[in-house]
Amino acid sequence: MFRLILIELLWLTLSFAISFLICLAIFGWNLIGGSVDIQLYDTYFVLSSVWVVFPLFLIVSFLLFLIKEGRTRFNRTLPNLIILILGMLLLILFSRMSIAITKLWTGMLNTGQSTTQEDPFMVIMINSLMGLQLAVTLTLVLLGFYWGKWRS
Repeated sequence: MFRLILIELLWLTLSFAISFLICLAIFGWNLIGGSVDIQLYDTYFVLSSVWVVFPLFLIVSFLLFLIKEGRTRFNRTLPNLIILILGMLLLILFSRMSIAITKLWTGMLNTGQSTTQEDPFMVIMINSLMGLQLAVTLTLVLLGFYWGKWRS
């Protein structure tokens, strides 16, 4: 049992290393300094490095475990639990991101006028996040189906 846990922890470590290297390639050595600076139009965002690496880690590890366990038709319990936890964290992350984007753009667009326009960027981002939530949810349903099929 200890060997199985160690193997899955090594897979998680590999996905973290991949995520960190991708972020390091995109943001440079500022990532190690503790903060990442992003300039969007006339707004300047300073994010902690954790909030840059963690979402990418969730996505990379979710996809890595799906590919790894898809070959065995999801018949092992521990990796399936890891996929379920990663999927639920992704759903929470995507819903929080859509709320943050909505608040950000309505705050930037709200200039005291009585009508607010829908920004096409905001609509695209919200719809993309909803599509990603749907894809993760359907993947978790498929995982549950194969896992239940294997157990019965």
